[in-house]
Amino acid sequence: MLEQNKATVRRFYETTGDGDLSIIDELLSEDVVIHGSVGDHHGRDNIRRVMAGQRGAFTGWHVTVNDQIAEGDRVGSRLTVGGTHTGAMMGIEPTGKVVEFSIVFIDRLVDGITLEGWHSPDYYSLFRQLGAYPE
Repeated sequence: MLEQNKATVRRFYETTGDGDLSIIDELLSEDVVIHGSVGDHHGRDNIRRVMAGQRGAFTGWHVTVNDQIAEGDRVGSRLTVGGTHTGAMMGIEPTGKVVEFSIVFIDRLVDGITLEGWHSPDYYSLFRQLGAYPE
């Protein structure tokens, strides 16, 4: 079951990273909650909106799953994400800069469906690359 959960989570991140958000309906529960540093996101539609916003802010958005561990009903994943900043994001106007940063996710799955998740993006690195924080 642990390897199957890891494969499901990997498929989710790689598929959405390639721009196919239809997998959200397959792999997230309708009332999924994702807890994050800028607040919680509730429900599939909200997650879809957030992910579409990321793709809109970064041309060439890509996701690489670097590492995964699993225990019980949880899968931890370390991702590298990035793209070219061509749209407004979190109050930062487009810079045209190419960025890459890390995110750590912990997903809780039941029967192959994500019910809850926690994410911790390295926003400091992202904002520094965008010029919002000094080097």
